[in-house]
Amino acid sequence: MGRRGVLAITIGCAVMAVHLALGAEEAPNWPQFRGPNASGVSPGRGLPVEFGAGKNIVWQTPIPPGNSSPCVWGERVFLTGVEDSRRLVVLCVARDDGRVRWKKVVPAKRLEEVHPRAGSRASPTPATDGQRVYVFFGSVGLVSFDLEGRLVWSHPLGPFTYHLGWGAASSPILYADSVILNCDHDGQSFLLALDGKTGQVKWRTPRPDAPPSYSTPILWEAAGRTELVVAGSGRVTAYEPDTGKEVWHVGLPEAFVATTPVCSAGFSPYPLLIVAAVDRRTVTGDFREAVAAGRTLDYDALFANHDGNRDGKLSREEIPQMSKEMFDRTDADKDGFLTRKEIEEEYRRQQQGEPPLGAPRKGTGNVLLAIRPGGRGDVADTHVAWRVPGVAPYVPSPLCYGGHVYVAKGGGIVSCFDAATGKQLWCERLAGRGSCYASPVAGDGRVYVVSEAGEVTVLAAGAEPKAVGRNALGERCLATPAIVGSRLYFRTDRSLLCVGEPGL
Repeated sequence: MGRRGVLAITIGCAVMAVHLALGAEEAPNWPQFRGPNASGVSPGRGLPVEFGAGKNIVWQTPIPPGNSSPCVWGERVFLTGVEDSRRLVVLCVARDDGRVRWKKVVPAKRLEEVHPRAGSRASPTPATDGQRVYVFFGSVGLVSFDLEGRLVWSHPLGPFTYHLGWGAASSPILYADSVILNCDHDGQSFLLALDGKTGQVKWRTPRPDAPPSYSTPILWEAAGRTELVVAGSGRVTAYEPDTGKEVWHVGLPEAFVATTPVCSAGFSPYPLLIVAAVDRRTVTGDFREAVAAGRTLDYDALFANHDGNRDGKLSREEIPQMSKEMFDRTDADKDGFLTRKEIEEEYRRQQQGEPPLGAPRKGTGNVLLAIRPGGRGDVADTHVAWRVPGVAPYVPSPLCYGGHVYVAKGGGIVSCFDAATGKQLWCERLAGRGSCYASPVAGDGRVYVVSEAGEVTVLAAGAEPKAVGRNALGERCLATPAIVGSRLYFRTDRSLLCVGEPGL
């Protein structure tokens, strides 16, 4: 039944591979975070290369702030948001003209704490099966509406505690008749499956060793079975989606995960699972252990995580995990702030015999790796096909498209790897500068990379780095775009935009 359920809602990796192979003109839906099975890939054609400032903007609709991505089914686009910083809302927008078809308030007794700039109480992306839409708020729990906005059921959860301060971000996914949600947070982490029609608990699997993470689960159709995969901090784990029973795991020592895995079905002798994780100590600001171990810091992740006002320096309040002694020693000019130069200089003083920049470093949690199917139990030594250290993005999930894996990092750095072997094909500064939170998406032979500043770089997919378009949305953008047919949907701080060429 597992296989039939996945095929019925067209979210299996194998189904996506068939769509691509057949050159399907349009996937009519983008039913969850990053579309079908969180792949970030659409078989749509005629996607625009140039847009913005009145060009190829089909419509633009004001919406409340939030970081959730557009979820599209038929002629409806679903989003969540936060009005007046306190009122949680679910919106349904007409896909043809951008009018708001309905808006529903989801009451919350207590709101979760979130990062004042990059966090949001509306970060998880809705999911839909075409009959109901399912939304998760960390302040409330899972809530289901029908497509006309009528409440179907509500399952209370949270508010949860995340010591990093980002708030809940993992999005619900659908499997057969179940809604599945990963809840890795400070406290009792767990994986949950609810009946999509009633909201009743089907199974709940504890994750006792799972620290906070922000990854959305995916379904992996491989080796004749369907697996539910969760990339958590410290460990990637596969479960039976019908029961929640663990199947296999791969340990990720020292790793923190905010990204979602992707499948490489159809582009290698066997389908691979691609996972990206960054070093936990870089994210939490625990510099002392990193220095002692001789690691280098991922500065993009460090400042993206802690520089709340984006002034290019860190105050004591922005990085409270760092000891006063370490802060004062690093603050060379004693102005009460740490710059990247000051941190680099302190590391040079403390690290002896550091390998050349870019060389592999043992003991780091930053890694991009691929896992083969068919394993049972601990498969770290038997089923890891390849691993590349020191190249993983912090927040943007990897993209597997046309036999290549793409990762986008802050500063406009985009890297491309061979999906079958992990060989790095290129690494170039191609995208918009600054931080990058949105995950890259692809379609029509192009890869779309969005920076926090709302700069959208369009790349020609392939083994050579080539930017074919650069566009400005005019607003800050942290949400991952959606692609349906020949149109893209971007969610910025204040707007939902539909982008497409006239007549398509």
